[in-house]
Amino acid sequence: MKKIRFVLVLIVMLIAASCRDNDLLPLPIDKFNSGGSGGVYMRQVQIISGIFNAESLNTALFSLRLEAVDGKSGSSIESIDMYASFVDKTPSNGENDVTEKFVKNVPFVGNFEIDPTSKLPRVTISMTFNEALAKVALTLAQVDRTDQFIVRHAVRLKDGRVFSSDNASSALLTGAFYQSPYRNIVSVSCPSQVQNVEVDYVTTVLDDGSGSAPAACLPSLKGTLTLTGQDGQIKLEDASFGYYKCAFGITSSNGITLNDVCRLLFFTGADQFDTVWTLSDVTVSAAVLTLDMTTNFGENIIVVLTKKDGTSWPSDIRI
Repeated sequence: MKKIRFVLVLIVMLIAASCRDNDLLPLPIDKFNSGGSGGVYMRQVQIISGIFNAESLNTALFSLRLEAVDGKSGSSIESIDMYASFVDKTPSNGENDVTEKFVKNVPFVGNFEIDPTSKLPRVTISMTFNEALAKVALTLAQVDRTDQFIVRHAVRLKDGRVFSSDNASSALLTGAFYQSPYRNIVSVSCPSQVQNVEVDYVTTVLDDGSGSAPAACLPSLKGTLTLTGQDGQIKLEDASFGYYKCAFGITSSNGITLNDVCRLLFFTGADQFDTVWTLSDVTVSAAVLTLDMTTNFGENIIVVLTKKDGTSWPSDIRI
């Protein structure tokens, strides 16, 4: 297994050296900037509230700050339509997936205002949990923690054209500059007490997939990092917590998200080597959180996270 991983590392390094990222290339935005017929895109300036708070669903709210770029100070915009669909992640209370439904319309007039810094029109769009629930025609009993609403917005122009995730280019949807995905996954969750926490970590490698640990990783690895995230989604800067560096000379395992849904922890995503991390066990003791982690390559590491400020982790953290 170590040989397979080493080959994967070499392949990725060769690809990185020989390829370029087309998202970094100049993009045809002159039509937007000159006020031509290029249309409009809506930059996500701020996710004000990205979850439906499961601990207070009656007042739960999804809210997003958008900035319109049409080259005409927003004068081409008629309104924004908001839609919601439902993804059932808890089949124990029934299979309740619901296709997209129209929720509301937000007119340009009376809602957009020019930002004094960017000089572009901005708007805050919101959707309450109760609005979304009513439109997908579900009852409160059919929705549980970890379930998801997909909230999509579409900008409608005065000339009749509509722009959204179904007709925007990949550069607009995923490009770091544009930040205009037009859709958001809104989980039924709780404010996270795991994200944005600075920790010291100690990593013990038990198995690299061959039945033993590399000598370079023994006895343990130490470091400090911040579990940076929003709405319970923590984008790990190194999901291996130092293991990749000692075993393969690779800086990090990136592309993995640690999810905290009302103290329920789980990983999603795969890293640059198609490694999938799984939490086998978690234990909590005051300021110390211990993660027992395995991979689809048969690897096993134990990571001990200690809060630098000395405060306790939630006692009900679980998998």
